[in-house]
Amino acid sequence: MPALGTNAQPLQFLDFLIRDPEPAVVLHGAGILVAVPAPQRFAVHKLIVARQRREGGKQEKDLAQAAALLEVLAARRPYEVRAAWHEARGRGKAWQRLLDEGLSLLPATTADAVRALAADPP
Repeated sequence: MPALGTNAQPLQFLDFLIRDPEPAVVLHGAGILVAVPAPQRFAVHKLIVARQRREGGKQEKDLAQAAALLEVLAARRPYEVRAAWHEARGRGKAWQRLLDEGLSLLPATTADAVRALAADPP
């Protein structure tokens, strides 16, 4: 980021992740109110970034987190998963490719649940 005079790299797909955050409390003292990514966005984001990881351990962790969240959210918050999925796919062919590749690496039951949700319009 030369404009800022740093060597920092912008995080890809961050705009998707941080849109529509949800309130949460950090359990410290009396509690600290924070804003965190919506879980459905976090899961979809993890699926995307997992495909870009060069290091196997980080990719496995990303996929495990995505799978765990998507399994629960598909059952409890299907409309939110569907909306996040369709929004991400609507961002172009590169996003679609990353999503499809990531989905193919999830456990079959989780991938099938996401595919079933994605088959319906948002």
